[in-house]
Amino acid sequence: MESSSTSSSSNDEGLMMGGKYISKEVVCKILGKLPVRNLLLLRCVCKRWNTILEDLEFQSISSAYETQNAMSPASVPYLLWDADSSRPLLSFDLQLRKWRPFHLLQSVHASVISSTRGLFLTTQQSIDGKCLYILNPLTKTERRIPGLDWSHFDVRQMVVDDMGLGQYFIIAEELQKKGTGGELVPTFPRIQIYDSLKKQWFMTRGFPQGVRFKNAFALNGHLLFLAQKHVISNSKNVVLYKYDGRESLEAYGLDLPVCIGPTFRQWIPRLFGNRGRLMLIGETDTCGRGVFIWQLNPTTYEWVLEHKMPNDLFVTSVGSYDFLACEDFICVHPSRGEKNRAIMGNLATGSWHILPAISPSLYMGRSAFIFDSFCFYEPRVGALV
Repeated sequence: MESSSTSSSSNDEGLMMGGKYISKEVVCKILGKLPVRNLLLLRCVCKRWNTILEDLEFQSISSAYETQNAMSPASVPYLLWDADSSRPLLSFDLQLRKWRPFHLLQSVHASVISSTRGLFLTTQQSIDGKCLYILNPLTKTERRIPGLDWSHFDVRQMVVDDMGLGQYFIIAEELQKKGTGGELVPTFPRIQIYDSLKKQWFMTRGFPQGVRFKNAFALNGHLLFLAQKHVISNSKNVVLYKYDGRESLEAYGLDLPVCIGPTFRQWIPRLFGNRGRLMLIGETDTCGRGVFIWQLNPTTYEWVLEHKMPNDLFVTSVGSYDFLACEDFICVHPSRGEKNRAIMGNLATGSWHILPAISPSLYMGRSAFIFDSFCFYEPRVGALV
């Protein structure tokens, strides 16, 4: 029996536990039922589990369970924070409300541009120059994205379609051109879109002059773009566009709330989804100055006010801020270089709080770089690339 189990172990990479052999198929089924955050801990403490997590059979089994339990508490994301170029990447566990080192992305050569549905969009330096990759840090699977002209375009965001097709889009915006004196020249910025199903980039005719890309979101099969017009403050400067799937960005024909930043503030509005609803977060002073969250009524196509950040948090927030959204969670975080603390909101409970301070003992070593300092991470084994 001993020789038989040894032979089986070498054939299908099972495990010896308590003196008994467990086949890889059984191990995969057991692990596939574990909450994904348990797998995250296993990945960090045991090299043997790492091998199983990278196994395609296990990923397939686990993906089926993740699909069935997509809205379970196990799907609560982590908030990642990159303090600066000399400190390690940290993660804030939204369930335990603790900061921890993030061990899944250790390469000092990787820069995270965007994160969604368990995937990172990263740039890495190689002998061929800067390369673009889609990475699942939990399973270490990755895909290199075809070349982009980095001298003329800047990659801005990755968006995953919510229709369950596993389709994702990468959005790159044309860089602003400069005149002979170094001044910015008015242009009609073009947008390039990478479609993962077609595995190629598509060039669009872009935005009107003076309009710049802010962020994008895919809802019910439609790829929507939020853009801002560079006009005087206290005016309606947020515009919504829809990608037609070919070469045009069409005005969506949907009025938006006034999302502006009063003098000395730079709150950038953000489009996001929550439980199948299209949402918008931004700052306004039309109904009392503050940060508000609106929901689009799918019947009347009117924006309905849903939430407001508490006034005491708003009035003490000075400087430039960005918004992040993931599931029920909103992160209001300072732009890179600002010294203010990040604020977390929960749309399900209506609670808001400032994130706790970080222990100096966590500032050891160095890891990857996050382009905007903060990003959400939803660990998913089934986020195959």
